[in-house]
Amino acid sequence: MVDSQQQELSVEDIVGIAGMNTDSEYDTRTLMASLTAELNMPNTLFLRQGNTLFIIHKAAPRVGYFRALNADTANNFLENGREFIAACYKMGFDTMASEFSDPAVLGVFRYISRNPPNPEMGYEVQREEDGGFYVTVKCGPKRET
Repeated sequence: MVDSQQQELSVEDIVGIAGMNTDSEYDTRTLMASLTAELNMPNTLFLRQGNTLFIIHKAAPRVGYFRALNADTANNFLENGREFIAACYKMGFDTMASEFSDPAVLGVFRYISRNPPNPEMGYEVQREEDGGFYVTVKCGPKRET
């Protein structure tokens, strides 16, 4: 992991480190090609906070599905996640959802809920049959569509 307060990595480096940290079977070149294809999909957004990349797919009005590719330190990843949720709300998302398998990622959501960027921010976790997690985040007060 590379502290973004000391050094900002290239997108390719973040993707490569994130791939190694998740034990991906693919090399950085393949992961970059996949990410490029994903970002060209309709209703897909890309945000960067520090050495963390966030990919958002608009699912419905005010609802998005996201995933994070992280190469930042643990403390920065917590704060990057908090800033990401704040940015999502400012971009018009009331609800965001994500799926992941690493239980350590739940700590990010706990951190954000203890230091919410917006009033009424909260999250709900569901355990999936495969052992993974599905998290729904309420980014702030619900707005009319």
